Amino acid sequence: MNGPGDQPQGDLPPRRSIGSDLLGEFPIRLPERTFAVSWILGINLAVMAALALRGVSLLDPSLEDVLRNGGNHGPYVAQGEWWRLLTSAFVHVGLFHLAFNLFAMHSLRVVEGIYGSGAFLLIYLCSAIGASILSILWRPDAVSAGASGAVFGMAGALIAFFQAHKDTIPESLFRPVMRNMLFLLGLNVLFGLLVPGIDNAAHFGGLACGYVAARLCDRDPEDSPQLTPRRAQRILPLIGALFVAAALIPWRASGAEDIQHALAQDAALRSLRRGQWDECIQSATQSLEKDGSNALLFAIRAEAHVQKREFQAALADLDRALAIDSQLSDARKARMFLRWRMNRTPEALADAQALVEQGDRDGNSRQVRGELLLALGEHAKAEEAFRELARGVQEERSQAELFLWIACGLQGRRAPATERIREWVQGPRSIQGSPLEGMLAALYAGEVPESELLDAFDRRDTERVELTRLFWFLGARRWVLGDREGARQYFARVIERGTSEESTYLLARDGLTKL
Repeated sequence: MNGPGDQPQGDLPPRRSIGSDLLGEFPIRLPERTFAVSWILGINLAVMAALALRGVSLLDPSLEDVLRNGGNHGPYVAQGEWWRLLTSAFVHVGLFHLAFNLFAMHSLRVVEGIYGSGAFLLIYLCSAIGASILSILWRPDAVSAGASGAVFGMAGALIAFFQAHKDTIPESLFRPVMRNMLFLLGLNVLFGLLVPGIDNAAHFGGLACGYVAARLCDRDPEDSPQLTPRRAQRILPLIGALFVAAALIPWRASGAEDIQHALAQDAALRSLRRGQWDECIQSATQSLEKDGSNALLFAIRAEAHVQKREFQAALADLDRALAIDSQLSDARKARMFLRWRMNRTPEALADAQALVEQGDRDGNSRQVRGELLLALGEHAKAEEAFRELARGVQEERSQAELFLWIACGLQGRRAPATERIREWVQGPRSIQGSPLEGMLAALYAGEVPESELLDAFDRRDTERVELTRLFWFLGARRWVLGDREGARQYFARVIERGTSEESTYLLARDGLTKL
């Protein structure tokens, strides 16, 4: 795509290796020296160093840190902070994010050799700005940062070069390079679709702008890579298109959610993960006093109250969260266990039933529903729940069979339950589940003695959670067999080793109350 004014400007050195091994023996005149990629790498590293000096975490910067230091956000850009469209390409969400993008940039440095440093900078900057614009137009309420959009633009520029010169590039070079580039781009897009927080819109925007800018800035491989005014002018239509797209940002961002909600959630969650319960409660409270419609923030504050053993305050927050959004399954699960812990077991059962009706996919809520029925002494209903679970979720079959044996045994029907579990143990699917559950099933079927099971777990480094489950199932078996004292001893060991956040602990606590 050479213009008439793009003439060779003197002899240049023969092709050298500026990341240009990719080009094989393709004849192309490369610049004597390049600087753009090195500058960009240095600027990114300098920005990260500056953030560290300002106290920003190098591993896990907060949303507020990213936004304060140049991150992209639709409403802020719409209010006149247009510089964010560019600065966001130099701000990264931690060292790993930075390292990944710099590695990708260094791997694609051949693009600078192909187009020359001047044209490369135009391509890179247009890609970065285009990525930021499309990111806002797609999700104006999000905060985005990083060089990945510009890196995708470099990939688009490489594709553009190979397509523009496919008639002169050897097919043995053209096909594998294009195939590998498209495969890697597709892999990145798939990764972005599957992993939350990946800004695919920015990737697409950068890729498209890089491709278009490279086609506009293309040159004859035999000509000088130096950026002439005439060659630079060819990119003006793309710059005009970016201005038009940017003009849509105020309209698109007018209905975006207030970022303060997201900032408050981020601050509260970070305090929660660090064990700073009071700070979490304070951050959530300050935001909720301004706007009490954030269900997730109520749920976050509830978890902090639970950790401080302020159960009534936690329950009040979970009630508010579910009143705002009844489909907030994490809040309902938290309230279910909290109600159970507070001996409000019938209400906990209602939450478990609601979770099942909402479409609990992992089977956990159906399992807890059966356990709650068992705790309430509704053994027939518990039997029905565990029988249904044993039919429907094969990966949870071993646990369901054990609970089914307990529910049937507590109704005085131990013999048929024992025969059922014996048939299952001897069947081909008995290997499903953990080794602990497999050995317990053999114990319940009468095929191994209790002493052998205890010896087996004494000889191994058993995790605390497994030990509490072992003692619970041993205690439940003693209960069914009529050995109330033995059951009490095992349940007491569960209470000693377990935590009140586990259903096994709560079952043992309720069992001790009944015994």
